[in-house]
Amino acid sequence: MRLKRSLSVLLSALFVLGLLALIPAGPVLADGDTDVVADGSSDTLIIILVAVVLTILIITIVVIPFAVATVREERSAAERPAARPASSPTAAGAKAVPEPEENPSGKIRILTGSMKDMEIPVNDRTTLCLGKDPRVANIVFTNDYIHVSRFHCTVSFDYDLGKYFVTDSSLNGTFKDNGQRLTKGVRTPFPHGTVIMLANNRCKLLLV
Repeated sequence: MRLKRSLSVLLSALFVLGLLALIPAGPVLADGDTDVVADGSSDTLIIILVAVVLTILIITIVVIPFAVATVREERSAAERPAARPASSPTAAGAKAVPEPEENPSGKIRILTGSMKDMEIPVNDRTTLCLGKDPRVANIVFTNDYIHVSRFHCTVSFDYDLGKYFVTDSSLNGTFKDNGQRLTKGVRTPFPHGTVIMLANNRCKLLLV
């Protein structure tokens, strides 16, 4: 379409130039030939007027619509949304493998004793039992943690709240790092970075 319009404009311009080329430069006359000069000037004026009228018609009919159409095409191309990349083909009948779901979790790090630097993940809204009895505890402490009970406490993590919850169940108690004892059987919230002690400072845990 653009090529056709361009050819139309080119042919129109050549037509106008051809008309202008027909305009005589004016005869060289001897003195006294004023009538001939007057007739020649009239013909030249008519040809110029015809050429001007044709030029105006060509601009109105061809050039202006062509320019308007070009602007509209450019605007349409600019407003047209970019094509989405084609999805990668899969084998016939094959099911897309779902991406693994995020499994947010907290973490308990042991700071003292023979199990120092051990880290245990605490999955979201999962409760872990801490103690020395492997039949009830998820985190089983070794015998060098003398004052840790068989079932000492529970620790859970809530990802949405960003908090840990510790519930003491022991005889010797669970403490904050400042020495304050937790109320037995009460679910106590703690933020990330809290240090707690099971029985005493020989068993310190960091709630990462």
